[in-house]
Amino acid sequence: MWNAYIASRKEPHGRLSAEDVARMMILLKIARDVFTPTRDNLVDICGYARCIEQIRDYTGAVAENH
Repeated sequence: MWNAYIASRKEPHGRLSAEDVARMMILLKIARDVFTPTRDNLVDICGYARCIEQIRDYTGAVAENH
């Protein structure tokens, strides 16, 4: 999932942003939840999504198109 995500970015060989890391962690939690469903995975997904929102608030960024 991470390889597909990175390949879909505007600059696949560029540096990863903080948003990229949070998105990749969401993908990790989705993959983990497919095989071992737990409430903790879902809570973590929400937490990483909130991190993205906070990053955008802090940087004044709007939704990025990767």
